[in-house]
Amino acid sequence: MVILPSLIEKNFYDFSLAVGKLQKIVGTHFSPIQGGVYSNPDIANIMNFVEKKGFMGVGQSSWGPTGFILTDSDTAAHKLTKEIKQMILQHTSSRKRLNKFFYAKTCRLKLLAVETKAQKLHL
Repeated sequence: MVILPSLIEKNFYDFSLAVGKLQKIVGTHFSPIQGGVYSNPDIANIMNFVEKKGFMGVGQSSWGPTGFILTDSDTAAHKLTKEIKQMILQHTSSRKRLNKFFYAKTCRLKLLAVETKAQKLHL
């Protein structure tokens, strides 16, 4: 019971950590079927890379292959995007696929908007 309270409190760190933990639980549950916590090995490599950099709010949409990484600012998202592209380019096995799946649009969690909706619901 951390995700919703952390949204209301605008606590990005706790929210990211809780989302990441939930994603690991779900991914681990489905790992025998999808071949790992993430359904796509390239996404798994990216997620491992960013987790080592301290980003904990990571996961995949449904069965993938879309992954997501929560950042606390647009600046952090743009910087991380460049670092991920650089990391992929260094791995020749992923280089050919770079343009096929890596169209980075930076997204930022708008905690204020979510908090406003939660208040309307009297949460």
